[in-house]
Amino acid sequence: MWKTFAEVKSLLLVANSWIRRFYETYGRIYPVIEQNCLMAELEEVFVACVDANEVHILKILLIIAISMQTNDSERLRGRLLLQETESRIHTSTQFQKPCIGVMQVLLLLIIMKNITASDTDKIYSLIGTMGLTTQMALSMGLHRDPALFPGITPYYSEVRKRLWACFFRLNLEYCIRSGSNFGIRLEDVDCPLPSRINLSTPHPGTMTESATVLNQAEEATDQIFNIAAMKLAIVRAPLHQRLCSTTPELSNELRDRMRASFYKILRELPSNLQEGASSCSPIERLQQALLSMQVHSFMAIITLNFVLGVPSHHSQRSDLYELWDNSVSILHQLQEVLQSGSELSSVAYHLLWTDLARAALTACLVVGRLRRINMGTTVSDNPQPTLVIFQQLLLKYLDSLSQILAGKYHLGRVAAKTRLVIAVATTVTSSLVDDFGGLQQDSKCLQVGIKAANETVAEMEHHLKRENQVSTSALQAGWTIHNSQIP
Repeated sequence: MWKTFAEVKSLLLVANSWIRRFYETYGRIYPVIEQNCLMAELEEVFVACVDANEVHILKILLIIAISMQTNDSERLRGRLLLQETESRIHTSTQFQKPCIGVMQVLLLLIIMKNITASDTDKIYSLIGTMGLTTQMALSMGLHRDPALFPGITPYYSEVRKRLWACFFRLNLEYCIRSGSNFGIRLEDVDCPLPSRINLSTPHPGTMTESATVLNQAEEATDQIFNIAAMKLAIVRAPLHQRLCSTTPELSNELRDRMRASFYKILRELPSNLQEGASSCSPIERLQQALLSMQVHSFMAIITLNFVLGVPSHHSQRSDLYELWDNSVSILHQLQEVLQSGSELSSVAYHLLWTDLARAALTACLVVGRLRRINMGTTVSDNPQPTLVIFQQLLLKYLDSLSQILAGKYHLGRVAAKTRLVIAVATTVTSSLVDDFGGLQQDSKCLQVGIKAANETVAEMEHHLKRENQVSTSALQAGWTIHNSQIP
């Protein structure tokens, strides 16, 4: 851990490039802090040096750490920064005071820990941070209408609304991903949606007054995206609370209302954020995917409640077809975003890997259920054309996603386990329809699934051993050159 300003100065000297990358990636998804404000704080840190505000320093370091997660060579360095900043947050008294700066630091910490959990599968390590941030948000009254607080300027009123929206979304996403209850009392919340306005720096006259990397059209798109994301979160939150209760009491009428609410929000989006829009930038394609996948993924979760735990029956066909439509839409969009090969593909993977896994397994469930239903309603030994088409389309998506994950499993256990699950799902799904036998087919599927799992694990172990050998050889060669240069 650093102890002096000099120890972090080298990082701050290269902060501009990392800050720029943040506002081209994660900053366009979660507007925690306006860029001009951050650049003004960076300038103040260099002016103050040893007397610099520690909250400002940690804010900048966390943004650097987050940006490093889009770069494979700097990824682990960013993780070390996370450890140091988190330790400082929990030991410094400055971070016990409820204020906007501390809240921004905590939200950035949540984003960073969400990213690392997407590799390490340690989502529950966020429990303490989420609890601290929730306590901070409520004690600051961020959930209340800023107009209730006298003396708040229009600028800080908008900052409060954006902070609440970021916190609300991050908290809900964590709860959905971890399967935990969303603990905010929704009846106490009256904070309005963020406004579609550009925030100017609260430090006019500084050299960083026009430091933003985005043009007006991009800023407008981001504002629309974040407002729509918050609207979707407001619709999802009470339903997630109901799903986590002991008696969810879901009905087709409730599902229809939720679907109507979701699609009304999506229909109001501009053309560049509409699902399937062709003329859009890579970040807009990611924003499209995030919005539509929130709808498709949550509708799939709701519909699964009508299918799971219930024996296969022909009356389930409509539910299974809806599950199929939602799952395939997710797989299609994720394939497009992940295949881009840009730093945004890493962002998409970190934010959407749970939706990927859920959609893949749900689509496999649909194929399996339809097969079982067809076996009970037809005298033919051949699968119905619809089932064959579903299987072929699903295998195409699974194969593509498996290839993408093959380049990521060395990053952590999540990618490795996800690739393993998809490999087994691909093999079993292929076997289900290719060998359209009787009920004894279940035991055959189990065997081919086990075989596929063993082969995939062996392949990953082989590649990791080879990579370790290459790394060790390179390290030894470097030491040999270094030692030969010593007189």
